[in-house]
Amino acid sequence: MANSNRNPKVIVMGLRKNPRKLQGPARRSAATGLLTHPPEIGRYEVTHSQVLRFTSAAAASLTDISFNNLLDTILITETAITAASLFNLVKVNWVKIWAIGALGTPVTTQVQYTGATIGQVGDFDIHTDTSMGVQPAFVWARPAKRSLVSEFQPGSANTAFNITCPAGSVIDVSISFRNRPGTLGHQAVAPAATTAGVVAFRGLDGLVIASTNFSPPTGIFSI
Repeated sequence: MANSNRNPKVIVMGLRKNPRKLQGPARRSAATGLLTHPPEIGRYEVTHSQVLRFTSAAAASLTDISFNNLLDTILITETAITAASLFNLVKVNWVKIWAIGALGTPVTTQVQYTGATIGQVGDFDIHTDTSMGVQPAFVWARPAKRSLVSEFQPGSANTAFNITCPAGSVIDVSISFRNRPGTLGHQAVAPAATTAGVVAFRGLDGLVIASTNFSPPTGIFSI
């Protein structure tokens, strides 16, 4: 005799459902046939992923980029003369660099995830390419999945990665940001009077737009 309960149905919020297809609280309440409370929310903090572009004004040689530098790429002005990071946790997804020199003149680009601080250790792999002026040197460097630098990190002066490139290089950085509700971002000082509550950008090295070696694109509001 066939088992009539082989594929049971339950009623949840007035609808007939297969318990196997229910998720979370709905599945746990399938035995009673009632959804006892609204579904859980797994994450409430603000998370944002962005590819940021920079251009090097001068050659860079093993220039360290810290987690504070990364957080300071996107700021919000607090007053006319102060600003703070919009987020306080950051994760590097990848770094790309393009560079080209005169025909027959070699130029080299390089990225290394060199973080050596406990909890922020990089993979130390060297990603490098050299151009002879025919095609751009191109590096696409992802941190190893099991390296800690590939995970969300708090703001600090510790190194996330370093960059070597000639003047005129284009640098793209894919970053994921996250905030901890109720906490302040890393403080940064605006160089001149501006309007409070404005979202602004800064160089990859954390320096103000007037002195950074890695400028955001022209037309992006920077401080």
